[in-house]
Amino acid sequence: MTEEWLRENIWPQFSKILGRDEIYLANHSLGRPTDKTIADVQEALTAWYEDMDDAWGAWMREIKHFQTRIAELINAPNVVPKTSAGQGLRAVLHTYDRPIRIVTTTGEYDSLDFIL
Repeated sequence: MTEEWLRENIWPQFSKILGRDEIYLANHSLGRPTDKTIADVQEALTAWYEDMDDAWGAWMREIKHFQTRIAELINAPNVVPKTSAGQGLRAVLHTYDRPIRIVTTTGEYDSLDFIL
């Protein structure tokens, strides 16, 4: 990736945010939303309002689609999304039958340090 490639392919997806007169450096779960985020959320809400309980079908298809795209991106056989980094870390740690050694940095989320 080069800055030129980012400028052409990624930055346009964030035009609403990048057009603001501020610098936003957060890289946590509330990072910059893409321009498409509002339409995606509206689509999910529309399914809920129109289909009520049957909205789960559309939502589950989208989750499966997300899993497939992420697995392709990282060349993995499958992906199991978690709601937080801490939940993912606990899932991995619980696969070991004995204590393991883990090296972290001071830049980890506090919640991950607490779990470790």
